[in-house]
Order: sequence, then C-alpha cells, then structure tokens
Amino acid sequence: MSIGSISITNDPVVGVSEFTDNLVAGSDSAWAPNSYGHEIRAMGGFWSAGFDILPNRLGIEYLNEYLLNGLGRKVSAYTQESGALAFEGKIMRMRLHIHGVSVQVSLENMTNKTWVRYLTSEGGLIKRSTVQEDSGSQTAYGIKEVVNSGAIIPSSTIADQVASAYLKEYSTPTRTRISIEVGRNTDQDISLSVFCHGYFRTLNWRTYNQTALQTLQTVDEQIQDVIDDVGQFINSSNLATNISLVSRVYDRDELAGNIILDLSRLADSSNNRYVVGVYKDRLLKYEQAATLTNEEDIRYTFRMRDNKQVFNRAGTDRELSPAEVRPNNWMRITDIFPGQIIHDTDLSKDPQTTFVESVIFREPIGVSIPSNRAVQVDNLLAKSGFGGASQI
Repeated sequence: MSIGSISITNDPVVGVSEFTDNLVAGSDSAWAPNSYGHEIRAMGGFWSAGFDILPNRLGIEYLNEYLLNGLGRKVSAYTQESGALAFEGKIMRMRLHIHGVSVQVSLENMTNKTWVRYLTSEGGLIKRSTVQEDSGSQTAYGIKEVVNSGAIIPSSTIADQVASAYLKEYSTPTRTRISIEVGRNTDQDISLSVFCHGYFRTLNWRTYNQTALQTLQTVDEQIQDVIDDVGQFINSSNLATNISLVSRVYDRDELAGNIILDLSRLADSSNNRYVVGVYKDRLLKYEQAATLTNEEDIRYTFRMRDNKQVFNRAGTDRELSPAEVRPNNWMRITDIFPGQIIHDTDLSKDPQTTFVESVIFREPIGVSIPSNRAVQVDNLLAKSGFGGASQI
C-alpha cells in the first residue's frame, strides 16, 4: 500500500462549519483496501481522486453525515512511506451503498449562477438573458456558473424564464441514480464512494469575460487576470514569464479553466513548452515544461524486469512510492532497448527516456504514465493559430 492516510477537512474557502476526519489504513476510520486512486496531469496538476470510506464505530450514521454535509470538503492524501502529499482536492460526488441500495449526491450538475445565450429573430444577434443567482447556494458551495444556449428565443422575457427555471432545478446538489438490488443484505455491503476533483477544475466553475480593455498583454499577465477575477478557490499563484502577447478581450462566456489551459499551450519566443496546474495549498503554477539536456534532468528511473518494480530517484538508491511520482518530469526505463542507449546532445531521442505527461495511480501499486510526443507540436501549432496535430 502506498497511501498511509487521508485527511478530510471543511472547505477552506466557503461554508462556516469546522470539520476534521483522518482516515488511517487499518484503524477504526479507514477507506476500503485497494479502493484509492488518483490522477495528476502536467496540464492541470492534481486532477481527480477516489476511494471508498467504511463505517466506523458510529456505523451508518458516520457515512450519513458525509452524505448530508460532505460535498466540497477538502481531501488531502499522504503516502505511507514518506508522508508526502499525494493528492489535494475537494469532494465533488458521493455514493452511499447500503445492502444493495445506492444513493448519490453531486456538485457536478449543480449551478447557482446561470443565464441564457440566445439568438434574436432580427439578424441573428447574440443576446444574454438576465443573470439568475442563488446566494444561499453560493455561500454554501461557492459560485458555480452554467451558461445555456437557447438558439432562437423570441423575447428576453422568455429567455429570463428559461434561466430562472434552470436555476430552480439545479441550485442544490442533485440526488440521482437511486438504484435497488433486491436480495443483498450483509453488514459488509455498506460503504461510501467518494469522488474528488483537484482545485484546478474549479476554474471551470466560472466563465471569464472582459471587454473594457482592448489591448494586448503577456500570457502570464493574462492568466493572472483570469485568476484574480474568477479563481475563487485558488489560494496563490506562481507564474513564469512568457512574453508572447495575447488579446485581453474575452466575450464568449468561455470557462476560465479552459482559457488558462489554452493560454498555457502557447509556446514562448524560443518555442519552449509551458505547463500549468494546481498543487499543494491550492497553488497554481505556470512554468516552462521540464527540459532534457543532460543526465541531471532525469528525475526518475524504473526497471521493468525488477521483481520489486519500484521507482527510484535518479542518481540515488532511494525508492519512491508510485503515489509520489509527478508529471512534468523525465523518466528513464533502464532495461528496455538494452545496449541501445543513444548518447546524443538531444537526450529526449533516447528510446529509454520519456516525459511524464500524467500519472494515474491505483492502489496497491498500479500506476500508468502516459506520454505524448505530439504535445510540443500541438503547442507550436497553437501559437500559430492552428488546432492540434491530430486535427490537421
């Protein structure tokens, strides 16, 4: 097992109730064995995680409290070996399982601020309805926007009615997909499945529009503007300078997270790639992607034919938990293509090296590390106004 504990606390941004729960493997409060998994991306940082909580001495009431009050709580998972932070995010969805019956609550479809974009019958002009908001829901969970497309709507009154009806239906977390399986009734068949999102994904809770300033500015300045305006769950930022210039104008109700991802795909004047993600303490980092120019740039090594199949910190004998492996690093698989290591000025051409694009971890030791050599080409095409390589 690579996860030693999971800390669950109250939402650090919204809500007022204090809460702390510490799940420890093998203790009274714990998660189901081999149920934990997470994904971390070079483009996004801590992305998702999930695990199943088991009843403690309080029984079903312990899990019921989570079902009633747990949405939005902060989740921090730590490795067993070193106590390092493995994942940080917030609870987005939970499903309670009791004797073959399951009930779900979710923030995924919830919205407490919404409007309608629609076309007029006079020349097809795009208009927006009046913004509809639920302040009580915003206080409890933060602002979460949904923009609906209404095609051709004959009047602003009808558009406002559509937005108001949508808000009424979705301003509280949904309880959906109730299922019943008759004939199952065992004490072991009780658990709460918890699904989490990393804090970067909360940027897509909001849209970003700005039309007052018509000038250009650098990529990092534009990213900071978006964070300052709608990054309600972002605690701080650390942005590298990228002097490529972009327009400050946004008027299409685009999701803020998608805007930042698109901006981060723009290479700089030297065609260097950049990555962005939210990590420990809700810090958003925008930085140049890790380069591979010498052996010291290789962070991880791994032997495929090793019986233990462990990761090592390159240049040392220190073994790493798979849950500690991070994207935006270079890794060498030391026992493939034996005798074929290319000692070239461009080490990225070495067939034993790979850029860690993302890390998908699953207890007890399962890990998947996708890598995509076309990403850099996509970044160069984005700078030129084209789509990705697969879209040409």
